[in-house]
Amino acid sequence: MRPLASAVVQYLSARGRLARRVDWLADAEANLPPVREAFERPWRAFARLTGETETPAPLSQAALLWLACHGLKPRRILQAGIGFHSYVLQLFAKGGAKARVETWGAAESERAPIEAFLGSEGLRRLRIVPSEENSPGRSSQTPSWGMIVVEPGAALQDWTMMENLVGGLRPSGVILAIDQDRGVTDRLLRRLRRQMRLEHFDLHPFITPGERASLRLIRGPSRRQ
Repeated sequence: MRPLASAVVQYLSARGRLARRVDWLADAEANLPPVREAFERPWRAFARLTGETETPAPLSQAALLWLACHGLKPRRILQAGIGFHSYVLQLFAKGGAKARVETWGAAESERAPIEAFLGSEGLRRLRIVPSEENSPGRSSQTPSWGMIVVEPGAALQDWTMMENLVGGLRPSGVILAIDQDRGVTDRLLRRLRRQMRLEHFDLHPFITPGERASLRLIRGPSRRQ
């Protein structure tokens, strides 16, 4: 088999294995292209308003996040960090999902252009978790988050922070981590698996080649644990 053909077979096999393990990925092959296309226009508007220059646009991550929201239907979502995914989450919340989206860890200067963009798209302002809450996952006595979206940044390099975020998940909740330094993230995920016995999946096979960051799915403790 020629090298290119072999690589394509491996790529599709990896997608198939992931889809068998992660239910909401089952229809991703068919659904990703139209969802990516739908996000192209808002991404260009977002880039103009915020000065974002990432090339190529991270549309696969946005599309996967959208599919995850619709597949898992979380009622309460925490976004640790800020960015274009704020638009994806607020759009999901507006579309009849009755989801509550809260944002933590974003400076006021970072929020202003994001909120201007959200307003231009007819979406609500960010609901901010107070910055003095150093451990947003532990903000209540019982786990409350159905989904936590971790943007690139310090949280992915801070074991205590990730431990707290996992502690804030509802039974069978998930963390979706957008990572740019795969070495750092791999070490943290190995520790999560070893010490907390959590499953995690690299969704890279569903990311369009060339997009800079990848996406990791971390499943929280199940009800049986």
